[in-house]
Amino acid sequence: MNLAHPANTKVLACLARGGSGSPVFSAWDSVAAPFYLCGCHPEIVERLWEQLGAALASDCRCLVHLIPALVQPRSGVILGIGLGTQ
Repeated sequence: MNLAHPANTKVLACLARGGSGSPVFSAWDSVAAPFYLCGCHPEIVERLWEQLGAALASDCRCLVHLIPALVQPRSGVILGIGLGTQ
């Protein structure tokens, strides 16, 4: 992930507000049960990773501040994040 990319600035600032001390970027499978334990409804994670992510040319699944996300591997730009229950 490109921390300095202007497209990521506001998203990273918003996600960092939680102050949890979580890593900024980690692999999607680096936590146990990422569909259930990452602060987002499992159906949202499924939609983001399994449906939207499947349409992309490469695997973009990851965690940003332990939030499910899609990040374009080459540019490092955050394409989408999963938040909440709706």
